[in-house]
Amino acid sequence: MWSCSFLVYYIFFLRDYLTAHQGMFFLWRDSFAPFPPTSPSDVLWYGSAFVNIVSYPVGSLFPGIAAIAAVMGVAKLHAGDRDRFLLLLSPMAVTLMASWARLYPLENRLILFLVPIIILFFASGLESITATTRKTLPLLSILFVCFLLGYPLLRGIWHFARPKGVEEIKLSLKYVEKHRSPGDILYCYYGAVPALEYYTRRGLIGPIDEVIGVDSHQQWASYEEDLNKLRGQKRVWIVFSHIWQTGGVNEEVLFLNYLDRLGTRLDGVQVTGSSAYLYDLSGRRPVPTASGVAPAGLTHSAGEPLHQ
Repeated sequence: MWSCSFLVYYIFFLRDYLTAHQGMFFLWRDSFAPFPPTSPSDVLWYGSAFVNIVSYPVGSLFPGIAAIAAVMGVAKLHAGDRDRFLLLLSPMAVTLMASWARLYPLENRLILFLVPIIILFFASGLESITATTRKTLPLLSILFVCFLLGYPLLRGIWHFARPKGVEEIKLSLKYVEKHRSPGDILYCYYGAVPALEYYTRRGLIGPIDEVIGVDSHQQWASYEEDLNKLRGQKRVWIVFSHIWQTGGVNEEVLFLNYLDRLGTRLDGVQVTGSSAYLYDLSGRRPVPTASGVAPAGLTHSAGEPLHQ
């Protein structure tokens, strides 16, 4: 059943994803397991990957304790029922082989489906530790449980009570909808397009002339050409979310630096992981040259948005 589910998902959703989205492939380039390992750094990658997995998405603060519990759990399950152990291990093995083939990155949310298996290893390991130390060190197993699962439990309760925002473009779009005027144009940064389409379908923002931004990592001339097409427009909303940041460059800051030279910022809002700015680009300012856009360490030249 698991194999059929994975095969269907891969054929219809994952097969062409990395080749069709080169930006994601670049982002995940360090998340593919090296095979065969040809250097000490390749060998160390596996240890680092384990630490990353137990830290996030599992959520443990103590990867050393997690490693002990996992190893003991694997040994116990292997010794108890080898067939069930291999069945339990099979999703991890298939995922690892897909990563060797550079078809699936071992990265954060993409391996959430492995968390229940890892927790079973932890539980089996804790059971083994309890059985071994019950008479000599009866508190050891309790300490292991607290160190291993205490922080994820408390963190889960905290975020359940106070949900954590990540990319709250919904709030940015609500602001645009509330403050827009007839004839306004919305320019959507390419990283925010899926979220904009989602909320547009659900009626969060009414019909508005949209311009979809180009995806041109580190080829800043293409961004400038794209933004120059907006010249002459009196009111243009620029909406950002899921910002590309690499090599010291934040593309939102890059865009704003150029737009502040191109026109006048009239309004704006910043929320967690998203923002929207209203520009008047109808003036006759000269088109900024590429040399006026610094590649890194930029600051907003026209101050902070008017509304926080």
